[in-house]
Amino acid sequence: MSILNVEKLTHYYSDQLVFKEIDFRLLTNERVGLVGPNGAGKTTLLKILSGTLLPDHGKIEKLPNIRIGYLEQHINLKEGLSIQDYLRSAFKHLYELENEMLQLTVEMASSHSEQLKSQLDRYSHIQEQLEFHDFYSIE
Repeated sequence: MSILNVEKLTHYYSDQLVFKEIDFRLLTNERVGLVGPNGAGKTTLLKILSGTLLPDHGKIEKLPNIRIGYLEQHINLKEGLSIQDYLRSAFKHLYELENEMLQLTVEMASSHSEQLKSQLDRYSHIQEQLEFHDFYSIE
């Protein structure tokens, strides 16, 4: 199953062509590496895919529950922030879901039956999201 489709993606900086009519798709459980010389457009492509930069032409389609992000090549770590914590920040939304799930576990221990069903439904939904995003193998 395709989770990301890119068709005829083209981008310019001023009048300089960065890349022209890129086509590719990313399948479920597929891993890719992006390599090339400096100035080839790797970071530009990642910014476009993550939505922080708009392409000049082309189409990007992704499944609704797919998030695309990247870590900057050069970073200024805040004092007290470890590299591991910085890398984990790319998955902040998943760690927040995990915390919500843990909180639900505590709440369900003392819930009444009318509350318990909605809590179990939410717990199940969160667990599905974490498994879909392969959360338990991040570390």
